[in-house]
Amino acid sequence: MLTLGESQADTNDMFTQVVGATRLPDGRMLVGDLGSYALRLFSADGKLVRRFGRKGAGPGEIGYLKTLLRCGDSVVTLDIDGNRTSVFTLGGEYVRTFRFSSPQPGRPPYTTACNSRNEFVHYGWEQREDMKGGAYRPMVPLWLSKADTVTPAAIATIAGAERYGQVVDKQLRGVRPLPLGKQTAIAIGSDRVYVATGDTYEIAVYDFAGKPRPSIRDSRPVQPTTRADIDHLKALATALATPSRQAAIERDLDAMPLPNVLPAYTALLVDRSGLLWAQDYPRSTSPTAAWTVFDVGTRRVATVGLPTHLEVYEIGDDYVLGRFLDPNEAVPQVRLYRLRRGR
Repeated sequence: MLTLGESQADTNDMFTQVVGATRLPDGRMLVGDLGSYALRLFSADGKLVRRFGRKGAGPGEIGYLKTLLRCGDSVVTLDIDGNRTSVFTLGGEYVRTFRFSSPQPGRPPYTTACNSRNEFVHYGWEQREDMKGGAYRPMVPLWLSKADTVTPAAIATIAGAERYGQVVDKQLRGVRPLPLGKQTAIAIGSDRVYVATGDTYEIAVYDFAGKPRPSIRDSRPVQPTTRADIDHLKALATALATPSRQAAIERDLDAMPLPNVLPAYTALLVDRSGLLWAQDYPRSTSPTAAWTVFDVGTRRVATVGLPTHLEVYEIGDDYVLGRFLDPNEAVPQVRLYRLRRGR
């Protein structure tokens, strides 16, 4: 239906690295980007209306945008600099800044999702004693909160994101997400929390009291990692890098032991009508990636093929919105697709 960032003439704006987007009730779109102004508002026909959220540490400013979330009638930004969370109205007016509470004192959430009632689900980081050289996967807390919750409501301990520790001269020099590793996905509905660790085609379900509900299972086997998957990983990792940086990234990946099997599910989203969407790992050999749609009773109601290079941010009643990055073109775009639902 619409592409933002396709050309300078179309949008009067090009993106640096898109990290989130939402479509507002009047059809305008708000995009989160790592450029000098983190938030950019576009008209329904794709024209730039306003830039705000400039770089900085003051009220309404953002240092390094990690995520943009649409939480009901608010837009929430997660800022890596200072671990700050800022709230804006849908019109872009700054409201306030706060920090999420955590069962891990002094540490922000690793990943956060929200629902339309401004309720949040998070999971945490590994403990320092869990860090080690090579690939590892820590167990981490899963918890619920509101924006101003003082004591977070821990509901489970789950497998967190797979990590990789770099060792230099027998010393651990740093840790990072493991490329092609399992990055646990979470989503939150009106009264359910969903967790996909990626080990198998299974999604754990919890109510808000932390009680496990019937999980969503599929008997399919996980897929082996192929050379094409590794090449595609390199293409995505280097798409927006300078030539010298591209070479360094490729050397880094070549020296790293990558997983033999791919994650099962890689993303979870609850759409505007409350249905859960789960994305299979996208394969470079296919133009589309399968998303399986489940109702609240965990019954599968549809399978939808979405473009392989589309990172989905939001699914409305009649649209899908996300970031599109073809590694061969290396132009970050925001794309709006029409969604037709069955009766």
